[in-house]
Amino acid sequence: MLTVDESLCKGCGKCVKSCPQGAITLIDKKAHIDPALCRGCGICMRVCPNGAIKPVGTEVPASPFPYPPHQRYPYHPWMRFRPWLRPRCRGRRGRRHNRMGIPQ
Repeated sequence: MLTVDESLCKGCGKCVKSCPQGAITLIDKKAHIDPALCRGCGICMRVCPNGAIKPVGTEVPASPFPYPPHQRYPYHPWMRFRPWLRPRCRGRRGRRHNRMGIPQ
């Protein structure tokens, strides 16, 4: 079963042309899917340039973290204020900074 997110639908009509069952119609420049005719093949979902057509029941659960993974700080929160405690690459010459993070 597929649904249309009307806030993303621009009414281009590509999904209507691609549906082999004829389950999609444009009403007021928005796509509407007839659930009785739709077989869930997903062709319209792949054709839609705006990503407005999505399968039912595939909502992403909310994360317990306030930020997405690529924006999270990679270490414990207090380590951003204590850089000498963060792990660092030592390279071939060993320790390149003293305990306070000052270059030697």
